Amino acid sequence: MVRLRHLHLTDSHRVRFVAPPSPSSLIDLRTLWGVFLDEESPVKGGLNRLLSLRKLGLVCRLTFSQRVALSKWLPRLRHLESLRLRSIQESVQPSDLHLRTLSSLRNLSSIYLL
Repeated sequence: MVRLRHLHLTDSHRVRFVAPPSPSSLIDLRTLWGVFLDEESPVKGGLNRLLSLRKLGLVCRLTFSQRVALSKWLPRLRHLESLRLRSIQESVQPSDLHLRTLSSLRNLSSIYLL
């Protein structure tokens, strides 16, 4: 999947993100949409290697350390144009999102946070 640019998944099903098999996999990915992140999903050392994203849509049920890793990774997505984040509890009720400033995302034109 070295050449893969766009990955669209339905967020009505929980398709979990797993770390790419090699550090060079998915590095040119432009769209990652509909992925579910939970306590088993690698944010640090996995998701945070993807820096070329332009569209990102995630459903999250994360531990504290994963939320910290996610909040450090998002401002590094300099090309990001569209961001959709849903944070849920195990009961699928909305949960707090803990984000740092997104002011470095100069290309961001669409944002949806729940």
